[in-house]
Amino acid sequence: MSANDVLSLNLIFEDWCKTRLRGGKAPRDLQPFEYFIGEQFLKRFSLNDDELLRGMIGAGDDGGIDAFYFLINRVLADDSTIVDRRSENEVDLILMQIKETKGFSPTALEKMERFSDDLLDLSRKPQDYRYAYHKRLQDLMAVFKTKMTEMAHAKLRCEYYFVTRCDQPPNDNCNRAAKSIEGTIHKYFREAIVQPFTFAGAERVYDETKIRKPSKKYITFIKSFDTPEGWIGIVPIRAYYEFLQDEASPMRLNETIFDDNVRGYYQNTPVNRAITTTLSSPSSVPEFWLLNNGITILTPKLGLKGGALEIQDPQIVNGLQTSRRIFEYFTKHSSIPKEDKRRIVVRVIQNDNEEFRDEIIRATNNQNKMAAEALISTSRLHKQLDAFFRVNGLFYDRRRGHYKDQQEDITKIVSIITLVQAVVAILLGKPHDARGRPRDYVAKETKRFQVFGHDDYDKNSAPAKSQKPYELEVYLQCVRILRRVDEFIENPNQKLDAIEQRNLRFYLARYAACHLAGTTYCHPAQLLKTAKKAITDNELTKGLKTVQRIYKKQGGDDDAAKGPQMTVDLDRILLKRFPSLKKRAGKSA
Repeated sequence: MSANDVLSLNLIFEDWCKTRLRGGKAPRDLQPFEYFIGEQFLKRFSLNDDELLRGMIGAGDDGGIDAFYFLINRVLADDSTIVDRRSENEVDLILMQIKETKGFSPTALEKMERFSDDLLDLSRKPQDYRYAYHKRLQDLMAVFKTKMTEMAHAKLRCEYYFVTRCDQPPNDNCNRAAKSIEGTIHKYFREAIVQPFTFAGAERVYDETKIRKPSKKYITFIKSFDTPEGWIGIVPIRAYYEFLQDEASPMRLNETIFDDNVRGYYQNTPVNRAITTTLSSPSSVPEFWLLNNGITILTPKLGLKGGALEIQDPQIVNGLQTSRRIFEYFTKHSSIPKEDKRRIVVRVIQNDNEEFRDEIIRATNNQNKMAAEALISTSRLHKQLDAFFRVNGLFYDRRRGHYKDQQEDITKIVSIITLVQAVVAILLGKPHDARGRPRDYVAKETKRFQVFGHDDYDKNSAPAKSQKPYELEVYLQCVRILRRVDEFIENPNQKLDAIEQRNLRFYLARYAACHLAGTTYCHPAQLLKTAKKAITDNELTKGLKTVQRIYKKQGGDDDAAKGPQMTVDLDRILLKRFPSLKKRAGKSA
């Protein structure tokens, strides 16, 4: 490969460190190059920073695995993920070994093969593993085994990567070891789709960094008419398939043309299976466009060029599932005649007003289930939180992955779920729910109102019993307290492993908030008064010891942290340590 590619890669990485890792340090003491690689190679899944960080597990006793990602229907899975046994679930397993200085090594690949054997044998228990893996990796392995066992129908796709900055091709021993890994996968999952093992040197890494969002796309209508708002018409399905292709790799779907708040979501549902059936039976069912609502594309600017519609920065905001099914169908059936005449309805709306775009997204994305936080993020409160966090030095990621795409500092990005967990633990006094069931407070309406109030609350039109949101600064203070706690417990001096950090953080955040507010129950008004107060390491140490005793007493595991008894025990101690109000304060602005 060209020495220019190596030099260019090094310059790109240095620039990435300056913009994404301000201060030069990755979160949680991760190796910056490992995070950089994860971000580059997993673009198609549109993972946010929290999700990318969850998969970074390189450390001692890591089994030769530096990054571990397990996705169900293109959503990163964890122990709280609920799977539908009746659905035909799509499962992706991505494992990476990442070396910044060393070349490819057959010994390292053999470690990956032994790890794969332990992971993919769903019946194998930790005590029977061939090696002792660190606790965080064991936790991810347990999630994989549990969820794979729960799914009656799962199509498994496996991707393995060995990434290095060195300019050195793999030798024959490396290739043989990679082939052995493929054999191990098929030993346990005979029908698994195993992608060719990827040996990525500096040249391949450089190519990944160059995959960028195209500035414009073109589409040609068979019949159409223009309106003041844009164009609407009928497009050949094959032409639409080509519109969806990634320019750098035509066999890949171009994920960047899906709006940030819903893109990447993929699930096998009756609706989606019906789309595939329609595509697969051109002669036995009516024309495709008669059975499908079509596609909605938003753009800030469009125009005609050479008979085609030129679309600047296209964003598909409705028709995501249809688009994926069309792309999958044509990719798998390369023998489909070029003269395939089937068509689909496409609307291209020109508007660069953000509120208008949000209204379109919310109105047109209710046909298939998606991550609940995707749709609530368009409400007025979440827009206000976005702006308020920004002026206070943080980035509220209401549009999933938006600030990552903007190359903002990883350590300052706050996801919707993180905000929910902070509020549930501190204001609602339920750290066990913050740990075990945070998405209930997004997906379930009555619980969502407890955190965010009624969407787009308006005193002139909302029902009489509507709950107002908290003041913006209340949300910010909850996040600040949780971030302060995370900073404290992630300090190596605390000697807490990743599992303990995950299970104790919300209980310690509740303790910290009570200490700052001077009461067991944190009324929003009291919490606002704590904004200029700081909790000392000494007080956090005292709180941590309290929480650890409760945690150990209840069993010291995930079940203990998710169960209500830890909260009951902590409340009992807090009532003795801090003054209490007569009753738990209600929702108040």
